[in-house]
Amino acid sequence: LPRFTMTRGYVAIQEDEVKTREGHGKFVPREPFAAPNKALSKWKALTAPRAVIRDPANMPAGV
Repeated sequence: LPRFTMTRGYVAIQEDEVKTREGHGKFVPREPFAAPNKALSKWKALTAPRAVIRDPANMPAGV
């Protein structure tokens, strides 16, 4: 994890302490489901466990 976070040339967070100044930041409106969330959902769908479909004709005897 980062030890500190800088914003506009000032340290905003250092170790576990928040050092922001009131009125220094600016709200940036964004869509509720940004691209990283969509990518994570696709990755989870691709890597989720799923059944292996096997053809009984190709199974060895006794299995």
